Amino acid sequence: MKSIVLYTDPAHGWAKVSLSELFNLEIHDKISTYSYIRSNEKHSYAYLEEDCDLSLYLKALDDKGIKFRIIEKHTDKSSKIRSYKRYTLGINYKNPFYNSDLPIEVKSNLL
Repeated sequence: MKSIVLYTDPAHGWAKVSLSELFNLEIHDKISTYSYIRSNEKHSYAYLEEDCDLSLYLKALDDKGIKFRIIEKHTDKSSKIRSYKRYTLGINYKNPFYNSDLPIEVKSNLL
């Protein structure tokens, strides 16, 4: 069974997922800029926002028959995840919950 860590603060939550897993599940280009990304010398992780992107990820796991459990880690302060870079690999993906044809300007260095 796969364990997924969900980091929450008083206002929101994000699930930590390896970037390679998003590519393997073929959903890396469907993640919104409401999620974040962080890399070090060995790994790259996406922090999927809980409202849409996490649901997309959980559905992809379910579609592959992968069982999972969510472990919540909460802080009463604002999460440091909010300071990470925005996820921009899916910048051209049209989110069905965002109904605008206006371009989205993203100023970020991805990795």
